[in-house]
Amino acid sequence: MDAQASLRNSRILLINFTSVGVEICKNLMLAGVGSLTIVDGNKVLDQDMASNFFLSSSQIGRLKLEACRNSISDLNKRVQLNIVTDDWRTLSDLETFISKFSLTIATGVNKEEIIRLNNITRTLNIPFYCTSTHGLFGFIFADLIEHHSTVKYDKSSQKKVGRTDEVSTIIKIHEKQENDKSIQECLMNFKYRPFSEIGSTFIKNIYRTPKKQIRKVSVLLPGILGLLEYESAINKKIEDVNISEKELLENTKKVLEKMGLPMQIATDNTKKIAQLAKQAYCEYQPISSIIGGAVSQDIINCLVGKEVPIDNFVVLDGSSDEMLMYIL
Repeated sequence: MDAQASLRNSRILLINFTSVGVEICKNLMLAGVGSLTIVDGNKVLDQDMASNFFLSSSQIGRLKLEACRNSISDLNKRVQLNIVTDDWRTLSDLETFISKFSLTIATGVNKEEIIRLNNITRTLNIPFYCTSTHGLFGFIFADLIEHHSTVKYDKSSQKKVGRTDEVSTIIKIHEKQENDKSIQECLMNFKYRPFSEIGSTFIKNIYRTPKKQIRKVSVLLPGILGLLEYESAINKKIEDVNISEKELLENTKKVLEKMGLPMQIATDNTKKIAQLAKQAYCEYQPISSIIGGAVSQDIINCLVGKEVPIDNFVVLDGSSDEMLMYIL
């Protein structure tokens, strides 16, 4: 099946129409997926005016998806758009509902909810993405379970059949000429862990000493994992969101302790954790655009079986212009 046919045959589920959800929706509609179903039961708030370009101030108080439906559909009339104006957690048979789709994306959910959704998608053998933004910060988690993809390398890289790292293996290599260049077209296999099993084994294999771990592991990794312990606040007014800096720092330390990583990662970066606490659940459109673009491109690559996918956790630090990927 060619790439465009793979996109046209895809059935995508997007849970929660947050700012990053808006960006993912826009990109997938324009890419021409077969169908897009969005589930969100929240109403439009004042703060949505700064993070959702589909909305106007006259729509405050309306159901968000009802207010945006026509504008979303206008992006690409060929895409079958479905909206469900309920809280996804209230759906009577969530597993049966999710089974209708070829890929699921969740935004703005917490750890407990990620694990619940991921367990279902694993059972159904459906690729799963989860993402959120918090002011200048954001993350992406991907679980494609076991994924095959074709990746092109310059022949000078001298790729060989076999394992390339902790999660990827080259199965087959086809050498060819492309635009007067010698290319190795590699069929690769990528293996993933569910969210419930993420840890630091691979990080420790790559960065073997505490000194390297302190230097290479962003405090946002344990910081965001610590933030996911809280109840999701996507349906709250931002002035009502109150994340304690001290409590988030303690959560960050607990994550580091559980992962067996140096506590110094947190103690050397308390200001960054304070920033994360202050900006928690604040939706900043430029950051949503970056994260949403990365998720959308990876989803398209996943659907068409091209390029190296996200495997499996990405953190974005907009304050230092860094986007880092970790295998957890």
